[in-house]
Amino acid sequence: MKSAACIAFVLAIASSSSSPAFVQRAADEVDLSPAAWEAGEIEKYIALESNRGEVKPLAEGESGLIAGSSSTLAMRAGLEALKQGGSAADAVLAAAMTQIVMNAGATISYAGVLEMVYYDAKTGKVHALDGGFNTVRAEDDPMSIPTASYMNPGEKPEPGPRGRTALVPGFMAGVQAAHDRFGKLPFDRIFQPAVYFAEEGIPITPRLGRWMEARKAILSRVPETKAVFTRADGEFYAEGDVFTQPAAAATLRAVARSGAEYMYTGAWAERFIDAVRADGGKMTMEDLAAYEPTWAEPLCVKYHGYDVYTIPQAFALAGGLHLLEVGGVSEMGHYGESPETLYWMLKILRAVRFDPARGILMGGTQPSDWLDKGVAAEVWQHLQDNSGGEAEAEASAGEGKSLEQGPGHSSSIVAVDRDGNIAAVLHSINTVVWGENGLVIGGVSIPDAASFQQYLISATGPGKRMPTQTDPVIVLKDGRPVLATSAIGAAIDCDTLRVLFSALDFGMDPREALDAAGVLGAVDERERVTEGEYSEALIEAVAELGMELEVVDGPTAGRFRGSGVMLAIDPETGRVTGCASALSNGGALAY
Repeated sequence: MKSAACIAFVLAIASSSSSPAFVQRAADEVDLSPAAWEAGEIEKYIALESNRGEVKPLAEGESGLIAGSSSTLAMRAGLEALKQGGSAADAVLAAAMTQIVMNAGATISYAGVLEMVYYDAKTGKVHALDGGFNTVRAEDDPMSIPTASYMNPGEKPEPGPRGRTALVPGFMAGVQAAHDRFGKLPFDRIFQPAVYFAEEGIPITPRLGRWMEARKAILSRVPETKAVFTRADGEFYAEGDVFTQPAAAATLRAVARSGAEYMYTGAWAERFIDAVRADGGKMTMEDLAAYEPTWAEPLCVKYHGYDVYTIPQAFALAGGLHLLEVGGVSEMGHYGESPETLYWMLKILRAVRFDPARGILMGGTQPSDWLDKGVAAEVWQHLQDNSGGEAEAEASAGEGKSLEQGPGHSSSIVAVDRDGNIAAVLHSINTVVWGENGLVIGGVSIPDAASFQQYLISATGPGKRMPTQTDPVIVLKDGRPVLATSAIGAAIDCDTLRVLFSALDFGMDPREALDAAGVLGAVDERERVTEGEYSEALIEAVAELGMELEVVDGPTAGRFRGSGVMLAIDPETGRVTGCASALSNGGALAY
């Protein structure tokens, strides 16, 4: 395996003349272990692990900032990397690996994926790293891969072997590549926080306890997995228990010593392949050894004088920005107050939500066509000329299931260091909690991300990189970074677009933009809004424009909602602010 890049989300900050002088520590002085933190800090941040639903404080700083969509404790680990001379890449990688421990591998995993956009302050360039899944080279009949039960609500998982639902992971290869290119701290040091909490244990939060209770059958399917999630007395861990992960700690220590190759050509790789093949999978050691994360030129979208950088395949975001601009939507007011803006925002979001495997939309528009603002102008005219039914019908036409109907569990992080480098990471298992194959190898949960993407796997071809479904963003104005954001959830594109609209067109700070009224993803013919987020008068006014909005409660809305993190930079003062959405259990920290 050749080292390539990591998946981080980048943004830069102009240096402030009032900032304290930066002193780089010698390598032997770097110690990120929480054992060295001040007394009471671990307890303080563990108490925030269940802060989902609470409005998060706006963090402010001059020397560094990190914000994540899960685990403020993990953000404290990333902040320590920044304080000890680490780059933005070091910070997001340390934080991401700690997030996985705090999450017990439920929705993020060392065998998942990692995507990053990175701003390098020295060169002023933005880079994109793709650590996504690869398809399996010997998979010659992807349409017969067992289907996830969540694609058919109410049904149990299909019986029989589940090894074919695993894909070739990119997370740890991405970590290695990102550190090789942009890291400053010794590679083994960025593993210290994750190893510490895996060995010392974490308290089972109410949410994690509910997940374990709900997934007992899946987590009992394989003896090695059941051993991870049960106590010495054979009972499953429950809320309030201290959960240790010695197998995960051992794997992390091995990677810290030997590099990511340990998970692609080493002992872990062999155990992984044996387990997958014993469960009916077709993956081989050659699949792992051939994996390479890739660096690429990011996609740059011009929007109202800003340069919006994101990953190369973020066509939906590009189309949404172009439609907002050619339609002059911001001139109508903010979507939280203007019925016209909300109407057109929802129409635009439906228009750009397509299956990237087929991508037939608006009479044959291909995904890459959204890069052409002229195409957006034609689509905008089409939207105006039709009441909506015809356009929506075309958007949902085609065989197979849309990728947007599948679950997308992830965590996102944005960070800026003292030198002005900025990274934003999105990493994910891209399936429901722990998936349905029940495989945990060396403490590493194995996603079943192939179980709902059969069509896309077929279209991608064997042994190739799967198209990504993320869009972390860095925004520059006149060549200087001003904003970074990354969203997760079932409405990633929707949330990213609304946050950019709120911040760039209406000057909202990170907390205001993240916690403004949400926009829900459209997965069927209905348009929905969350109860209490929009006034009845606004909803009635949208109905008069020809769009009936279904009002749903919070739990129901969560199925269609996105959430994220954002970092903003004042180019004049160098002041940095950041926040995580109230819908997340994350937070932002600065110094």
